[in-house]
Amino acid sequence: THCDPPAAPTIGSFYPVKETYEYSEVIQFSCPDPYTLNGSKSLSCSENGVFQPAAPKFRSLGFGSRAPYTYKATVTFKCNEGYRMKHSATITCGINELWVPELPVCE
Repeated sequence: THCDPPAAPTIGSFYPVKETYEYSEVIQFSCPDPYTLNGSKSLSCSENGVFQPAAPKFRSLGFGSRAPYTYKATVTFKCNEGYRMKHSATITCGINELWVPELPVCE
């Protein structure tokens, strides 16, 4: 019995990465800050050729040091005197808990 690799997560990764996994072989998921795993980080290749338990989900711990922002929340940035804003000053918390458009930069 063997398992095919799970779908590659859009955020984070798993290891080891192989073409196939033998019965009882274990893979580990990890994710970058500011995300956290929601579910088990260890999955095992089961007798029926499927990794168990289900792959974890990745969720944001929130943006910045304030309470997490909700979907469609907006934040507006302002540059210090003498600096100019590159990109939009207002960003929105979008789907997948990512800010859109990209974060502005003061130059």
